[in-house]
Amino acid sequence: MPRSLKSAFISLSISFLFMSACQDHHWEPYDKMGPLPEPEKPFQGELASGQVDLAESLKSTDYKGWSLFIVVRPVEGASMFAATKEIVTQFPVPFSVTAKHIMVGKPNPKEKFVVEAVLDKDGNIDTQDDIIISGSAKDPVEVGTDNILIVIDKGKK
Repeated sequence: MPRSLKSAFISLSISFLFMSACQDHHWEPYDKMGPLPEPEKPFQGELASGQVDLAESLKSTDYKGWSLFIVVRPVEGASMFAATKEIVTQFPVPFSVTAKHIMVGKPNPKEKFVVEAVLDKDGNIDTQDDIIISGSAKDPVEVGTDNILIVIDKGKK
């Protein structure tokens, strides 16, 4: 065996010797550990549901084919927590935001959320150059709130 391989082999052998000694030192039998913690269950169910309607001043425009985004975000924070997208055929539009629409984390049942509706012409909520109109629920809601009415009444052009 060449000299460089021999020294590498010896170094590796010594490393494994220390690692196995460390494992023996920290090993604890299962019967002394106690039960393993239960994994956290994912959120199941509905975050919020209701319907979206237009303010009277906006009802003369045809929004058929526009994208309607329902966005749920914590009162204390600007980032989206959950979102869903529907293609509008007529108003009022029923909505339901469920566990499958959650983008990050899981809801805290003690936390309140803002539910917003954004009506977007090009289907991309992030673009700045198209027509966007929006509205939000009158008050922040708790997890599981239903019969929410959102009136779209604020426009950005």
